[in-house]
Amino acid sequence: MKNAVLSILLLSFIVMLSAVPRNLVVVEVATGTWCGYCPGAAMGCHDLIENGHAVAVIKNHNGDSYANTYSNARNSYYNPSGFPSAYFDGLNVTAGGSGTSSMYSNYLPKVNARLAIPSKYTLSAIGNAAGSLYTVGVTIAKPEADDNANVRLHAVLTESSIPQNWFNQTTVDNVNRLMVPDQNGTNINLGTGEQTTITLQFNMNPAWEISNCEMVFFLQNHTSKEILQGAKYSLAELVGAFPISHETLEFPNQYIGGSATIPVSIANFSDNVATGTIAIDNPAFTSTISDFSIAAYQSINLQVSFTPSTTDYYTGTMTITSNLYNHPNIEIPLSGIG
Repeated sequence: MKNAVLSILLLSFIVMLSAVPRNLVVVEVATGTWCGYCPGAAMGCHDLIENGHAVAVIKNHNGDSYANTYSNARNSYYNPSGFPSAYFDGLNVTAGGSGTSSMYSNYLPKVNARLAIPSKYTLSAIGNAAGSLYTVGVTIAKPEADDNANVRLHAVLTESSIPQNWFNQTTVDNVNRLMVPDQNGTNINLGTGEQTTITLQFNMNPAWEISNCEMVFFLQNHTSKEILQGAKYSLAELVGAFPISHETLEFPNQYIGGSATIPVSIANFSDNVATGTIAIDNPAFTSTISDFSIAAYQSINLQVSFTPSTTDYYTGTMTITSNLYNHPNIEIPLSGIG
């Protein structure tokens, strides 16, 4: 009997060692700006993120200007009994909310419960942008045996910090803007030890602020509704978006001895600190800073000035050398007439 117990414990320990960690919990919320109890859900999701919990939040709007084909499809899929309703990895629904208080204390136990359950899949993505056309490669692997069937990959683009006054809230966040290739997802059928890479393409709507957008990827058993693994990325970081507010700086005509200034911002779209230097090869152009350090997902502002000393057409180059993701060396053409 003692040997049998030890064998069971050893087997459990081996299973724990081989389990794939769950990256995060996908929290989907059926919501709407018309809903008087939905601010509590919004505050609860905000608190999960602000307190550093491993979650990817998707708000599926209904009956307002943020509702679309994709959010309506997700709400139809879950068929909530009311609004708001929050789903944790597709399960464990919390129905109801509050007009004044955060739902954080209701949500956190369900997040922690899901995080404690290992996955059988790994999920990662890389991407690039060519103008408004974005391409993302999502790699899925199944290192362990798994009996889930009808598994689909979903890719959701969300946008946050959208100004909107509704009840006690001033923004809407994590809005489901787009699902790629569509709301039906992509079928995934892997054997144990196999992996595949799915290529997804979409056109970015210029009305969406890229610095406020995320891509959420998840694998879901469409029969049981359980989400098996998820991952999220800053969209700008994922596709290596251009981090400078201007690609060229063209100054207006300026009198001799006068000075014209153009404000420039540098954004760090990654989760690491970005450091770098700024150099300009023509003394007629100057920058207010020559080196910088930008915290994760933050930005800085600087001023570039043009001060001509003689009547002439001036050109130059501002070179930014840094560890900014996908853009270690940036050259900004400068020009102005004195």
